[in-house]
Amino acid sequence: MEFLLIVIITCISSALWLKYLDHLDYYKKDKRTTRIVYIGLIAGILSIIPTFIFYEITWRLFGWLVNGPFLDNFLIVGFSEETAKYFMLIGMVFLFRSIKEPQDGILQGAAVGAGFAFFENIKYGLTYGPVNTIIRSVLTTPGHMMYTALAGYFLAAAVYSNLEVRDDRSAWIAVFAFIPTAFIHALYNASFDWAFMFNTGYNTLRGLGVLINLGTLIITVQAFRSLIEHSPYFVYPYSKSKQAIRSLLRGLKLNPSSFVLNRRLGLYYLAAGRYPEALKRIRYCRSRQPKKHNTWDVLEGIALMGSGRNDEGLQLVTRARENFGKGERFRIELFLQRIIRDAGLKLRVRNILNPRVFKHNHYFDRRRKYGPRDYWKSDSRILKERLQEYSELLREKRQMESR
Repeated sequence: MEFLLIVIITCISSALWLKYLDHLDYYKKDKRTTRIVYIGLIAGILSIIPTFIFYEITWRLFGWLVNGPFLDNFLIVGFSEETAKYFMLIGMVFLFRSIKEPQDGILQGAAVGAGFAFFENIKYGLTYGPVNTIIRSVLTTPGHMMYTALAGYFLAAAVYSNLEVRDDRSAWIAVFAFIPTAFIHALYNASFDWAFMFNTGYNTLRGLGVLINLGTLIITVQAFRSLIEHSPYFVYPYSKSKQAIRSLLRGLKLNPSSFVLNRRLGLYYLAAGRYPEALKRIRYCRSRQPKKHNTWDVLEGIALMGSGRNDEGLQLVTRARENFGKGERFRIELFLQRIIRDAGLKLRVRNILNPRVFKHNHYFDRRRKYGPRDYWKSDSRILKERLQEYSELLREKRQMESR
């Protein structure tokens, strides 16, 4: 009965930790890594096998130096456990090609650490009881997760650094990334020995262990945040299109079928005035999302006009405008307004999509020119003029940038 209780407590705590990791991976569906944290849990449980192998190797190498539990933690326990977990993380990453953005190394490393803690919690729970399992689920499990997550940080950094050019320095740092995490792990274990060695009791033991884990947590959170701005999913303003395009192209090398990255790349190409590239990405997204063909028609039409194919682009935009609902029209107008504002162009795109909706100076100018009765009949003529004006502005911007 006690064994069943220990297993239930361990399973519940592991499920909660994995749920939290899964929540942090916001774009997992687009990256197609929805199950990777559960694979990491299994890899962590299996890391017990190489751990015992490393125990044997390190004992044969350093056993003659160990004269007490303190050196045992630094030379054997911490080194063996962190090396085994890191090797399983590397194997999982290269087997499943699971690193799609820099934060993935931290999240998947944490999942492997949770798997290792799953086995340890059951093992120590059978020796010391269910209360020990609860304490370990709160203190030791996040510790194992953070240690392997920090090693995963260096692994993901090495993967990204070697996408465009070979970076031997980051690769060597990744190879030995388990050494600092092994030291932190050994320091945490040694805090227990220090507390009993100097007869300071359980309260000091717990406090010292909490401080070590708290410091590790701060380092891990800062590492995770530092990687967010380097993620291809980071949203840049359209005024920083060049920087966004460079980041998205790097991300697509690891995840070429990503709909989100291809869609954003098409929009940033559009804002940067690189219309042939924008056209390619927009058509790819249209094939992936055929139900929203009206939206893609407008964007494709603008890209065509920017490429000098005004008549074809005008035809696409006109056809899409007729099929737009109010909500759909509002969203596309808002988006185009934002592109024009960030790109430094002065034009009211809302007038392109529906000249009747937005009354401004152009409205009264056209009404005086065509007369009150003929105005509504000249709708397509006004639309054509607006689109040509927009096309000329984009072409001028592109020419200025090329100089």
